[in-house]
Amino acid sequence: TSRSTDDAARLWLPGAGRVAIVGADFPLSSEARRPPMIIVTRLDRTRFAVNPDLIERIHASPDTTLHMVDGHVYVIEESLDAVIDLIVAYRARVLGVAQALTSQTGG
Repeated sequence: TSRSTDDAARLWLPGAGRVAIVGADFPLSSEARRPPMIIVTRLDRTRFAVNPDLIERIHASPDTTLHMVDGHVYVIEESLDAVIDLIVAYRARVLGVAQALTSQTGG
């Protein structure tokens, strides 16, 4: 039986820049191929990526700390407002990709 794209399993193929949907795949823009993370900077100026879905809370007093759902705490250079802006941009990118996939699949 055939499945509609609404209930289809979606699989992101890292490195391939494609998303497989119900046996068909669609090319993604370079922006959409970015990993599901935001990039922040430690106080020692080293940069690292963190999945914003795993941030429990952000605290600024005076250093900004990311408190993760697994209990890890990261002290970073970016301000609380800058981290929120990064997360908003990340979520907008996710929504844009979802909208593009919906347009391509006719959903």
